[in-house]
Amino acid sequence: MAGGTLQSGSRRAGPVLIVEDDADVRQALADLLQEEGYECILAKHGVEAIECLRGQMPSLLLVDLVMPVMDGVDLIARLRCDARWSELPIVVMTAAGDRIMGVDVESLNVPVLRKPVDIATLVQVLARHSRVSAEIADGI
Repeated sequence: MAGGTLQSGSRRAGPVLIVEDDADVRQALADLLQEEGYECILAKHGVEAIECLRGQMPSLLLVDLVMPVMDGVDLIARLRCDARWSELPIVVMTAAGDRIMGVDVESLNVPVLRKPVDIATLVQVLARHSRVSAEIADGI
């Protein structure tokens, strides 16, 4: 799927931006979330995610940590430093250990789901952390 592609399910709070470099994992997550009624925007890496954010405000980001071009750690740091996106809920997915690129994963202060991700847990976490995109869209 191309970056920024919006895939529709029955709409919930707002779209989920899935940032994952593995095309099969990215598409499988989108398919599963659509079955749960979420719309999904897809990005291959952090730079593409920021491009997507300039066009549409999601209710939540689902971010892999290990990616080319811009990894999830750098993406989260950039989002937290930008007033437009600093309050966006972020959920991390990773197969990495407790430290990645010299950073303690828990220090990111976001929910962390370990791959392979349990779908029921993923849906619960998304429901708990997603927000109506209109609440934060004023920053666009």
